[in-house]
Order: sequence, then structure tokens, then C-alpha cells
Amino acid sequence: MEGKRVAFMVDLSTSFGRRVLEGVHSHPARHGWTLLAESWGDVGGEDLGGVDGVIVDSQDPEVLKALSAFEGPVADLGGILEGPGRVRVSPDYAQAGQVAAEHLRDRGFRNLAFLGIRRWQPSDMIGQNFAREAAEFAIGISSFKTPRRWSGQQSRYRDELDQWLAGLPGPCGVLAADDVAGRRLLQACRRAELKVPEEVAVLGVGDYEIVARVSDPALSSVIVPARELGVRAAECLEQCFQGQQPREVLLGCPSVAARRSTDAMAWEDPLLRAALSWLRDHLAEPLKVPDLAAHLCVSRRLLEQRFQSSLGYGPAEHLRRLRLRRAGNLLRETDLSLAPIAKMCGLGTAERLCVLFRDYLGVTPGSYRDLFRA
Repeated sequence: MEGKRVAFMVDLSTSFGRRVLEGVHSHPARHGWTLLAESWGDVGGEDLGGVDGVIVDSQDPEVLKALSAFEGPVADLGGILEGPGRVRVSPDYAQAGQVAAEHLRDRGFRNLAFLGIRRWQPSDMIGQNFAREAAEFAIGISSFKTPRRWSGQQSRYRDELDQWLAGLPGPCGVLAADDVAGRRLLQACRRAELKVPEEVAVLGVGDYEIVARVSDPALSSVIVPARELGVRAAECLEQCFQGQQPREVLLGCPSVAARRSTDAMAWEDPLLRAALSWLRDHLAEPLKVPDLAAHLCVSRRLLEQRFQSSLGYGPAEHLRRLRLRRAGNLLRETDLSLAPIAKMCGLGTAERLCVLFRDYLGVTPGSYRDLFRA
């Protein structure tokens, strides 16, 4: 079969775009393709002549107009295009918003805010589900939208962001629709001399590793499995080339890469603060709830009541979530085998680690690690 020409219309100036491209490149079908990798803003209708298929993530009107007239199959990472030969392959941005609210709730923030991105549909999905989840526990939720690109008007947009930040009640947990917006918010906190995360905790979406790690402080972020999106997009496009109509793919975003920007305890209850801090500091030990109660010199019943009233679940559940979070970080960031990771998380054995991942994420630890490996 003659090799296919595939246009890759995803912004390669972002970590997201580059990770998606890694995933496409790793798929076996790609070796029979000529991959035309361009930045999405550089591709117009005239460039699609001779192209057999497209992988795209764009809301640019010119790009969408060009694709509406394109007769070949399209794997759409934005979930906008409809019709024959169009297949949605996208992150579950609704889940990302929900997970973000849970992350800030678990750190005791009751004043919440959302920094959205104008004219970007995923931002709306993230913000709506963040607000819906947070409504059950938040005192108030503020929102503000800023453009994705500040070219030529940086002073204006920076002043608008600073004014919004100045009006937020503290302490406040803020979700930014992506990591670039999150980094801008961290810079605004620095200009306002607000302590992060004690006065303002900042959480991004995407886990653009370079952006997150070079931010000051390092930016926590909801993990979007960009590389796996690329793999699945290539898979769907290849099915289309073979005359099949693949089902849409919605990839979950159930985890947060927790870093310094949300490493705070905003709880007013001193007993709860002490309990959470002690669990985090002793996570590698094979702890159980009676150990925590004994350390704090309180009854297990009182401990259960305090956790339930503030978090909505008990200390045993919180301990499992902490272990899952630490194990996820170690799987993403190290090459350690499962046995030492299980011990470092207080689980003891690789078998118990596997059970934890299957119960909460529906995947094995090995499969989870593969999502983030080139």
C-alpha cells in the first residue's frame, strides 16, 4: 500500500504539541506515513492538497474552514469537528476540572477561583466542571478569562490579571486552564508579594513539564496524557485509512502532579492539620488509622468525624489517596521498579500497589508509567 501523507496540525511551540507528536511517531502505522509536522497557525486550506489525513488541535477559524472542505479523515484532539471521517480523540477536560477541585479541597481551600482562557473550548469545560465540583464545599468561586497569547498587549493583560488577583479573598486556591496561564498567575503573585502556596495556591492543567518545573515555585498540574493522545490519534487515523470508522476516544485525566505551588494546609481545624501533616511525613511507613489516632492522642471515632466533616471521607481513604499520589509521581519521574516504589509509599508489596492502581485508575502501574514515557 502506498504511503500516506498526514498533516500534523498541532502547535509545536507547546510541550503538549511536542508530546502528542512523540506519541504519533511511536505508533507502528506512522512508519508507513509521510508526516507533515507544522504549527497549527501555519497551515491553510491550500496546504492540504495531496494530504491523505490530518491530526489537528485548533479552534482557529481559518484552520476549521480548511478542514470543513477536506475530504480525508481527521483525528480531532479538540473535539469540535463533526461528520463522516471525523473522529474525536481528546482528553477528558471535564474530569480535569473535577480532579482539580478535589485537589484544592484536600488542602483545605474554601475560597476558590478559576483563571480561564478566552475562546478556548477546553477552558470552558474545565471551568464548568471545576465550579460544579467545588460548589459542594467552596465558600465562593471567582472566575476570570485572559487571552492565550499576550503578543503586543502584555502590559494591558498583565494589569487586568493583577487587578483580578488583588480582589480574591485569601487564602485562595486557583485553577488555571493550562500551565502557561498558571505560570502567569505565579508571576502575578510575585508582583503582588503574595506567598505561594500559603496565601494563593496555584494549580495548572496539562503538566507541561518544562513550564511546570521552571516556574517559581514549581507548578502543580492536572496531568493530561498528551503522548497517549498521539498514539490513539495515529491508531484512529490508520483505522480510517483501512475503511473502518473508529469510535471516539476520551482519555481520562485522573491525576495531579503535585509540586510546591499547592503544597499547603489551609485547614482551620488544628487537629486535622496535624493529622494531614503527620500522614504525609510518615507515608513510607506501614501506617494504619489507629497509629494516627495514637500519635495525636485522640480516639479513632473523633478522627473519623473530623475527616468526614472536612474532607467527606475518612483517614483511611486519605491515606490511600496520598499513597496513590506518591506512587504516581515515582512512576512518572523515576525508573524504579514496582517493589521499591511500593515500599516508599508504605504499601509493602508490588501486588498491593497494583491493586491500588486498578481500584482507583483502572490501569496497572506499568501501563500508567508507559503513558508518560517516550
